Amino acid sequence: MSKLHALTNKTDLTTEYNQEIQTQLSKLSPLVTSFYSLATLLQNTSESTLTAAYELTIQVTSTNTTLLDNMDMVDDIRLLERNNSLRIDIVKKRISALEIQLSRIKTWFKDIKQTFQISEKENLSYNLTARWNTVLEISVELSLSSYEPHYLWNVTSHSSTESMVLSYTGSNLVLSANDGDETTSLQSRAFICKDCWFRIVVSSYKGRLTVQVDDLRSIFKPVTDELHRNKSSFLVGQLEFKMSGSNHYANHSASPNTCIRNVEVMGISLYDRIPKHEESCCSIPDEPILYESVISLDGFGYAVVSQFPRVRSQFSFNLVIRSYSPDGVILSLLTSTQIKVDISYARGKIALQHNNASLSDNYYNYGEWFALSCVASNTTLTCNIDGGDKSEKLTTPISDSLDVLQVIFGSRLANTERFAGCLANITINNQPIDVWAGLLEAEGVLPYCYEKVIPGIFLKGSDSWALFQPLLITQAVYHIEIKFLAHSTSGSIFKLSFENICLEIGLVQSRLTFIYTSDAGSQSFLFSDVLVGRQLHVFSVSVNETSFDFAINGGMNLNYQADFNSTDFCGEHTMWSLQLGDYEDKRVLLNQGLVGGVTQLTLNEWTLPLLTTTIYTEINLITLSGIRASPERLRPSNLVTTPPLPTIPPPTCSPDAIIGYLSYGRRFGDEDVSYASFNLENLGSRFTFSVVMTLRFRALASSGLLLYATDDATSPSQWLSLFMLDGHLNLAVQTDTMLSDIITTNYAYADGLWWSITLLRYHNFMALVVYDRQDYSNNKKVLKDVSNLNIATELYVGGVRNDLKKSIPEEIVADPFFGCIDFVTFSSSRSQEKTIFNLTNPSSSEGTRPCYSDIETGIYLGESSSIHLYSTLNITRESAFEFGIKIRSSEKNYLLMSATDNICYMSLFVNNTQVMIVFGHIFGGERIIVHPHSVSTSANLCDAVKDNIKISLKLNILNLSIADDNFEYEIMFEESWQLQNADIYIGSVPGYINLPSYIPKTSINGCVDDVKVNGVNIDHTNFISSINTTVGCFN
Repeated sequence: MSKLHALTNKTDLTTEYNQEIQTQLSKLSPLVTSFYSLATLLQNTSESTLTAAYELTIQVTSTNTTLLDNMDMVDDIRLLERNNSLRIDIVKKRISALEIQLSRIKTWFKDIKQTFQISEKENLSYNLTARWNTVLEISVELSLSSYEPHYLWNVTSHSSTESMVLSYTGSNLVLSANDGDETTSLQSRAFICKDCWFRIVVSSYKGRLTVQVDDLRSIFKPVTDELHRNKSSFLVGQLEFKMSGSNHYANHSASPNTCIRNVEVMGISLYDRIPKHEESCCSIPDEPILYESVISLDGFGYAVVSQFPRVRSQFSFNLVIRSYSPDGVILSLLTSTQIKVDISYARGKIALQHNNASLSDNYYNYGEWFALSCVASNTTLTCNIDGGDKSEKLTTPISDSLDVLQVIFGSRLANTERFAGCLANITINNQPIDVWAGLLEAEGVLPYCYEKVIPGIFLKGSDSWALFQPLLITQAVYHIEIKFLAHSTSGSIFKLSFENICLEIGLVQSRLTFIYTSDAGSQSFLFSDVLVGRQLHVFSVSVNETSFDFAINGGMNLNYQADFNSTDFCGEHTMWSLQLGDYEDKRVLLNQGLVGGVTQLTLNEWTLPLLTTTIYTEINLITLSGIRASPERLRPSNLVTTPPLPTIPPPTCSPDAIIGYLSYGRRFGDEDVSYASFNLENLGSRFTFSVVMTLRFRALASSGLLLYATDDATSPSQWLSLFMLDGHLNLAVQTDTMLSDIITTNYAYADGLWWSITLLRYHNFMALVVYDRQDYSNNKKVLKDVSNLNIATELYVGGVRNDLKKSIPEEIVADPFFGCIDFVTFSSSRSQEKTIFNLTNPSSSEGTRPCYSDIETGIYLGESSSIHLYSTLNITRESAFEFGIKIRSSEKNYLLMSATDNICYMSLFVNNTQVMIVFGHIFGGERIIVHPHSVSTSANLCDAVKDNIKISLKLNILNLSIADDNFEYEIMFEESWQLQNADIYIGSVPGYINLPSYIPKTSINGCVDDVKVNGVNIDHTNFISSINTTVGCFN
């Protein structure tokens, strides 16, 4: 102890401190004690004692080099030793558990090394030279302290107006590139959470921009997004890279609160150029809760660990659980014999569900942590539940040895209650779940957990809503106030409606949107500044005679003049419908529900009682190595849709294998004159007040005219046009007096994929929306006279007549669109009726053809298609049976063939490109599996090529042939298994046929050909029946 005394004395530590150090050292091991002493003794210690603290740490920890090697802390300690002025704001509460204590210290050392901030009036700049054939790459490691949108860095050219800006929207990163002629943007799909460490790598090479986001606490690969530009030469020559703590750049506010750990430009570290401060910008929160191996679910996600090495004698798993709702499937076990065991949260109790349910005696309150430890041995599953002040044991019998193939966290079934909550410290067979990362598939899984919960209504997006009983309001509604927080950037929050009168409040691209529809059909919009996600906001609107008064978060008071008399907003003694979220209604703009929560809703002075569910609020990171959704499975939207049945991985075949039959679309642009026109005169003045048009298209070239409508085709003075230029969609409107802003989409769509775009015009407001990519843009200037638009003559789709090309305004593209257009719809607030322009029956057309390329033989089946092939099949243990088919599918999991007499069945299906055949009994819904067989084939079933699959059953020998692979099995049939007068189905089976749940219900979604049963060819001319099939397959 002499070294310890010497160290403490030279830094003038008090006697009490010395005594405490000695006490701690006598109680616990030197390693843990030193860290605990550092955490407890230095809470209020001046900076002069820090040097001794670090030396003390090094002296004590040097006695245990093995643990140091495992924790990778040697370099970190040396770095800390060099920086004696680091500010330590560390935990005040002692944690007795050794693992949590070591995890906390490990995280602390990793996160505070060499961190810095760029404060106000400071700049980090670097001059560089980039050549056209080299990669311009910028790498930054950072952590954001808030969800406030702001600018991060920019690169500008010395000799031109070219620039590149990286900014943060409040949930995602956006890279904007200006080449002097146009500005293009690339939005990263990765969600950037507060207080999380990310490595962001941006590169530019010959016109290709790439943003790669790596969550440094995640076990998945980084999320990468790319944008290909038409210009190959961009940002070459003399450039300047700059990060600023005060200056605004490109309409983005600065962010002096961003904590930065490393900056590299073209592989060169800028650490020596960083403004140095006496303190580090990063610290540990007061009471961090750090858990290893976290899976966090929002109520619609899942994670699956599958195909890991089997342990037949015993299977175990452990985890701690914190639920945000009183119901939901926590996890499921699926065995090799297709036994399924569910562990659920049921009204606050824990349930083990196999053949019978086993329910806990105690309630485990949602919002509180409890531990679950389960062991499956022989034919019993035993689970121990520890809720701190209450604990118990649950057991359930298993009908067979639990040879587990899959562990499913959450649920993928649409008909089950989804679990919302946090699963942490997960181990499977005594190994943390991180070990199984390569075998893990996740959808809608978050890399963090929510630390606080508050009462309210949580909306989960699509098909999530709360509907109140009709309200009898005896006075006009003159004030509405709503408190909410949003997890998604767009969606409807609140709607109050009666007949044709409607008020709706929601978000569009994180901007608060107010929509008002009166009997006259007029609508008004208010777009606020971008609101920070996952934080509480208060919005209120007061209705006056001729205006609306808005207030957001107690400030930003706005007055919006109405174009109508609003005193009739709500008449007396009127029954109103009030809803939250995505309920069936007459939505126009907000065609999806919000993902987020509503905590308070007030009409006039009346606060409505909200159902007390759960809302997730401020995020407190509690993971070291959490799991996020796989980059390949991320969707452009923040909303997570429900995967279809069955409980097998969703299809992810090669895009080249995706095939479909487009029966209504027309192809334009193969000839110089190509168009379809429709007469609009019967629509009258419906264009005058508002226009909502939706167009589904597939572009094969970067420029062309999609829609054009005018008051006079030969001499237009007013017109509306939607056209594509350089891959971007553009909307332009001309009135009697002036041309409106040309509205351009943020993304390019000349990629050969199918997209739907919505064109919106309400009075003086116009917008383009591609919901699938959350691509939203609107006019920047307000034009009072845009409402005088009169274009109810003809609508041209895909191009115009040859004699009209010369009259097309020079502001728009006159060449025909090259690609496919599937449908065009039109509606307006004048009428709730939607008009569909049928492209197969226009008023006139020229130069169009059906929208498919080559026809090949076969039958096309969609996801729910079915063919009733045969009805008198007899198979016994002594008879022979042969079945052959050529198959090409865009799915990885589908039901290919089933034969059943409603007593026994035989099914051939594909599970994750693995071909499986199963024989079984059906007894009133109970399934007894006789013998499953599965094979892995070298054939690529997802290569857009038809593959031969053939089965041959003779006596008890099964031959299975897949492309060039052949397999042979001996089957031990039960005496009772046979098929008599059985029906054979290709694709889906009727709903009354109750096959086991692990057999896919999804049909082939592809092409079948050369179908043979016992050597006899069967084609569409002698099917018994078919549903949703098409003769001929189309690429």
